[in-house]
Amino acid sequence: MGKGDKLPKLFQDPAIQNWMNTFDDFFKEPFANLLPAQSFRVDLYETDAAFIVEAELPGIAKEQIKVEPLGDGLRISIESKEYQETRNDKQKYYKQERSYASTSRTIKLPYHFSMKDVKGKYENGILAIKIPKANRIRNDANYIDID
Repeated sequence: MGKGDKLPKLFQDPAIQNWMNTFDDFFKEPFANLLPAQSFRVDLYETDAAFIVEAELPGIAKEQIKVEPLGDGLRISIESKEYQETRNDKQKYYKQERSYASTSRTIKLPYHFSMKDVKGKYENGILAIKIPKANRIRNDANYIDID
């Protein structure tokens, strides 16, 4: 090794550097590759008064988002439809393209809840849903009586 070399020559090989970059990428975002490509990130956290669900939806219009209550959770769905038409009568060129994509995530909560005072806000690509803990629906029947 020369005075100016910081790594042994083996580590300067492009194939080895590529292999090492793969490990670097993994440790920067260890779970990014585990999500399907069409999925989106969701966080669920708890405060003293509520459960907060946050979904990262960059580039999605508010009109494309649907939030559905499921009793003990939520389903966040996104639907995208595109239609594109290109026409040039001089060159006798005509093209139409259509695309459709949808994806959803289901988030389970630790209890059933009512929709009273549940609030949703979409701003800067982040959907935030606040579910007050006071909306908890109690189900005291933990066992079924057998005759």
